[in-house]
Amino acid sequence: ESRLQRLLEHLPDLVFRLRLGPRPTLEFVSPSSKVLLEYWPSELVGDERAIERIVHADDREQFLRLHELPPRTGRKLRFQARDGQQVWMELRVAPVETGDGAVIEGVARDVTQSHHAELQSRRLLAAIEQAAEAVVVTDSAGLVEYVNPAYRHTSGITERDALGKPWHELEVRKDTAFLRKLSAALARGEVWQGRIQSERTNGARYDEDATLAPIRDELGQQVGCVAVKRDVTDQLALEE
Repeated sequence: ESRLQRLLEHLPDLVFRLRLGPRPTLEFVSPSSKVLLEYWPSELVGDERAIERIVHADDREQFLRLHELPPRTGRKLRFQARDGQQVWMELRVAPVETGDGAVIEGVARDVTQSHHAELQSRRLLAAIEQAAEAVVVTDSAGLVEYVNPAYRHTSGITERDALGKPWHELEVRKDTAFLRKLSAALARGEVWQGRIQSERTNGARYDEDATLAPIRDELGQQVGCVAVKRDVTDQLALEE
């Protein structure tokens, strides 16, 4: 019991035991509640209003129905700390047979940072998907990893035909001067800006203003390249 207590004191996750009726009441809360939610376990255990205080109102019903999920299924819900700050938790629970009412035991892990990072990534992807500029992302070997709808619209090359292919073999293959400049710039880890000449799948040539930049990992190593391109063919024709 002493070893188990020491283990719980060092766990960053919130371990709890909840009796569901007649009113949901916490029977056990691990010491991590002080760090995660700014409540001591003694402030939550036995308090019939504890769930109202620590589980977000919009997610409270889902929290009290976690035991109905299939085994080993996680659910991400919002908790709230004493200061009102929202804390996203990923929960996994299991029902416990006690003979005197429904009880669940579970573990809640703080995933607030990863949740916000995921949300930010989804927003960024939505913005890129809706952008008028064509976007191409390659890996360090120059193989295409991503193209947005605008790229497919301007080049005529579908995502399926582009992914995994060397970018220099696609719509920019005939602009050899650009390819030489691109290779030199990326070798030096520089951003390149300029005008390039591309070719659609039907053979039509078109001009684009492009910006290409290296993509680096957290160690500063170059792991790919991103190109943002805008078709300026009509604009050039009007200027002419």
